[in-house]
Amino acid sequence: MFGSSPKRNKSKREEYSGGSGEVAAAMQDDGEFKKCMSVIDQIKRFYDRRIKPLESTYWFNDFHPVPFLTPAYFEANPMVLLLGQYSVGKTSFIRYLLERDHKGLRVGPEPTTDRFVAVLHGQNDRILPGNAAAVDAEKPFAGLEKYGVDFLNKFQCIEMQSEILTKITLVDTPGVLAGAKQVENRGYDMSKITEWFADRSDRILVLFDAHKLDISDEMKSVIRSLKANHTKVRIVMNKADSITSKQLMRVYGAMMWSLGRVIDSPESLRVYVGSFWEKPMKKRQFHRFMLEERKELLDDLRELPRHSTLRKINQLVRRCRYFKVHLTILRTLRFQLQYVMFKEAKQKELMKNLFIEFKNISAQNGIPPKDFPDINKFRSKMEAHQIWRLPKLPQIDSDIEDLNRMLSREIPNIMRQLPLEEKERYPDSPKPSMPNVPPPHMRGKQNPLSQESEKESKKERKKRENDKKKKGKKPKAGMKEEKGGGESVETSPREFFSPPTESQPKQMSLGLASSPAAMQKQDDQDFDDPFTEVPKKQTPSTIPWVVKEAMYTKCQNLFNTLGPVDGKITGKQCKDMFVKSGLSMEQLKKIWFVSDIDKDKRLDVDEFTVALYLIDSLRRKRMSEVPPVLPADVIPPSKRM
Repeated sequence: MFGSSPKRNKSKREEYSGGSGEVAAAMQDDGEFKKCMSVIDQIKRFYDRRIKPLESTYWFNDFHPVPFLTPAYFEANPMVLLLGQYSVGKTSFIRYLLERDHKGLRVGPEPTTDRFVAVLHGQNDRILPGNAAAVDAEKPFAGLEKYGVDFLNKFQCIEMQSEILTKITLVDTPGVLAGAKQVENRGYDMSKITEWFADRSDRILVLFDAHKLDISDEMKSVIRSLKANHTKVRIVMNKADSITSKQLMRVYGAMMWSLGRVIDSPESLRVYVGSFWEKPMKKRQFHRFMLEERKELLDDLRELPRHSTLRKINQLVRRCRYFKVHLTILRTLRFQLQYVMFKEAKQKELMKNLFIEFKNISAQNGIPPKDFPDINKFRSKMEAHQIWRLPKLPQIDSDIEDLNRMLSREIPNIMRQLPLEEKERYPDSPKPSMPNVPPPHMRGKQNPLSQESEKESKKERKKRENDKKKKGKKPKAGMKEEKGGGESVETSPREFFSPPTESQPKQMSLGLASSPAAMQKQDDQDFDDPFTEVPKKQTPSTIPWVVKEAMYTKCQNLFNTLGPVDGKITGKQCKDMFVKSGLSMEQLKKIWFVSDIDKDKRLDVDEFTVALYLIDSLRRKRMSEVPPVLPADVIPPSKRM
């Protein structure tokens, strides 16, 4: 009797801490990782065979700050960067993900991690010093050599066997210090090193301890260095299992207030609340809530291989667009040296008037001025080259045409092989929401994760269905309704994504909603939308956007392939895509005019989506002509007053 008690307590303890193999089970991807690696291999071969020879021919590697893309760049796993002040649980978080320990990972209440540590997958457990890792061609750390030996002495790689490391790479960082004296004695600039890793990371986790939320001056500079990568940032409130629900509410508000003073972004960051280590949670009341938070964080990490592949493709496209500008500049300069006898003197004259040449090239080819290289750097680099030794003009024109074909056709074809996101694979699945912590007097009754609430909700749902049947009301989606003859038919949200029939209005194949007229017709026919409730009286700010989330995601991917600059594209960049729609130039001109809502002669991603919606509506005859003014439900929410 007494001998079985420890065993029972042990199993309870394992269940309470998430159990063994929790991370490995959550990282199962059903073959998506192999699909992403297949796309990466194609992109790598595409660059080595098609783009890299052109870059070498036209000296692009000498002018561009980033050297040739190496195989290690493409083959590197998605990188997760962990930041935070000392003793917030960064190394414990890594141990939780690895589900094992390593002698190179030290954990303690004092600042134990005094260096940058990259944890990678390897057949054997070993520690590689920073100087050796920086010169290893198979690892993506070659760029760290420019920060000197002092930093490389504070950097190391740990190779070990772990299921999660086959898909992602973890980077632990030293705890951010508070004192100015300690910061000066580091020997390197923490903000610059952090920015280097952030540019190459696919997810940045900033950890906070629920017991100390102060943000030091160095922590502020580190967070501000993430400004260009703010979309990758996620906040983790660690050690939240040791405080009460009332304290959790206050600590959460204080943390968001502190971050709001440092992070210059109108959007709030995603925050994961929990206790991320191998030990059981201290307070039982948060068990289900924090398990759900763990699951959502692991789901986010599981999607990183796909996001990493998209990031690498996007950077390759951006590099190709800079290379196209480089080719256009050289082509113009080569043309002016074609029939000149004293070529060296002419080249010096062109370099003196380089500002005028750049301005003319921008006007003739529709290239934004920000896409051009720095004039002084370009002039100094050109002194080591002779423009007249470039290939002849027909060859340059042919190479530019090939580059345009790569950007418009070949690279998008490779991108289509990427696996869909989870919300695209299961469009009728509800969105995950952050569960709220119930107050003490309601705990166990209205908690959506408790078994008692599930039983109670089933009884209430059944009672509500019976009441509606008695009153003769039509049930909502997901309930059963009776037809003639007592036959029951089940309606579900999946029916609204089925192919259109004669009795059902056609939906756009790209994921767009119907036109305003069709939407009004559906309302008149009592067409019940299972996802949104439209109020009877609506203001412009509450009218739902006709563009659905699936279509918006596809438009974002198309927008990124066009190489936006500062989040916007020009008419020159999207002209080819619009012309392929088959509409007349007059129609496309009107679409461009009404889609450019802020009238800056460029389109951001929301305006670009509106343009594609209008094009698709005209092609499918849902609109007879381009509206002179956008309807209220076509205007993106970000553009409404």
